[in-house]
Amino acid sequence: MSRTVHDSFAKEWMQEVLSDFGEVEVEAEISGSVRTMDIIFRPNPDDLEALRSLGILGRMTDKICSIEAFRNPVPEWEICNCRGKLFDFMGLQRRQAIQRKQRLSTIQHPFLWILSPTLSKKLQTTFTAREKPTWGQGIYFLTPGDRTAIVAIHELPKTIDTLWLRLLGRGMVQ
Repeated sequence: MSRTVHDSFAKEWMQEVLSDFGEVEVEAEISGSVRTMDIIFRPNPDDLEALRSLGILGRMTDKICSIEAFRNPVPEWEICNCRGKLFDFMGLQRRQAIQRKQRLSTIQHPFLWILSPTLSKKLQTTFTAREKPTWGQGIYFLTPGDRTAIVAIHELPKTIDTLWLRLLGRGMVQ
């Protein structure tokens, strides 16, 4: 059911314009299997200093976040799937805040960390993933609105700060 006049108009207009060129389905229900996120982490504000002792992992998790870890190189479709789950989760948070009559600031929205043993140049280009000097080598951020970064574990510097993440790598990276 449409929520606004504009919503109804847009659907009817698109249906009319596009119907000569293909099949138009309005108000299409999308259902599928239950989707789960590997990890949702909400840090205890009282333990942030201790959390930071985990190096880059502590820095990644000092705000609410989701972590999706892959044993094999993450494929393009899985990056999209993980982002979809993040946005579903953000929608759930928003609905819960509305039910509780609370405001949800953008700082409370989770950030998605995708851990992958490698990240190809092709995927870096496809997702406009870029390293940030403040985070160092091997951590690729998508555009800010995506609230997502991909950690290429094999590219992380071999330092104590990256140890907890490198343990999730493969072979000699561990």
